[in-house]
Amino acid sequence: IDATPEQLEQVDGVGPQVSTFLHLLPETARYYYSVKKKRKDTIMTNVNDCGEFMQPMFMNQRNEVVYLLCMDAKRKVLSCDFIGEGSVNSANVPVRRIVETALSAGASVVVIGHNHPSGLALPSGDDVKTTCRLAAALDGVDITLADHIIVADDDYVSLAQSGLYRPGSCSVII
Repeated sequence: IDATPEQLEQVDGVGPQVSTFLHLLPETARYYYSVKKKRKDTIMTNVNDCGEFMQPMFMNQRNEVVYLLCMDAKRKVLSCDFIGEGSVNSANVPVRRIVETALSAGASVVVIGHNHPSGLALPSGDDVKTTCRLAAALDGVDITLADHIIVADDDYVSLAQSGLYRPGSCSVII
């Protein structure tokens, strides 16, 4: 299912229609689970709520992708927006786009999320530095970056919960 259509067509009996169908299955599942989780009345009460809400966005992604979960002051979900895609081992995090997305959603609180396709959800030094940079930019427009969640397969790590990021103070511990 993770194979490209070209790779799938190398299998005996798999033609263009079947390879296209199989290639679309993960995307269809990701869409289904993300829509199912995107209910506007959802309230995020803790890190696990945010992690479980965001996890389907990263299903079967081969490259690092970034999403922004926007919430109001009571932590009610306003939107969860795709921000960008990078390579297998890095994702560009456009600070300006994140700030614009949060402002246009009317967010008071946001959580940034990205995946590690390698299967290891451990934060890198760059992940921690990027979190602080984003927190400072969002703080300038009165939006709180509550957390940065890294997803890998069926696992996720919260930088706030792990003590690598302290919301509101932009303290980064390396």
